[in-house]
Amino acid sequence: MENSKKLCKARRTQVALKLLRGMRMKGTRPTPKTYNPMIQYLFRGNNGRDALNPLMEMIEVGEPPDAFTYKIVFRGLCRRGGPIKEALDFLVEMAHKGFILEFSSFCMLAEGVLNLGMDDYQIRAIELIVEKANFRESAVSAVRENLTIPKFYDALATFGRFLEINNPRWTYL
Repeated sequence: MENSKKLCKARRTQVALKLLRGMRMKGTRPTPKTYNPMIQYLFRGNNGRDALNPLMEMIEVGEPPDAFTYKIVFRGLCRRGGPIKEALDFLVEMAHKGFILEFSSFCMLAEGVLNLGMDDYQIRAIELIVEKANFRESAVSAVRENLTIPKFYDALATFGRFLEINNPRWTYL
């Protein structure tokens, strides 16, 4: 793992990918901790398409991505300036697999969606997370109340407060 991280820092991600494939050929299953630095450095280098390849490879090999992997990919999709719909689709995939975003990551998406005037996508994303995070009914109604009045920033603040309350267990290994 350390070797692939060092190779990525030296901008030699293709060599790191070959190292990972060599590990698999020798019967060693790379873990998300092995893939994460590679995915992160590919996104940092504006290679978003290439960054998704190790993620797909990780899923194919059978080692499921962890919460940190999802965070890296989601933030990479939001930052690279690509289609916002791709980040929204990834959010849906994450939620269906049981991974709920931390509020700071969700804000990255919300800012892009609101700037593009895609309010309906914003509402659907919040509704999905509210459902998956099992918010209390009072929290759900507080968020929905602000969404119906088009006070999106108020809704976002309320949503963030309840998301932090419902998911205090954020730890990335």
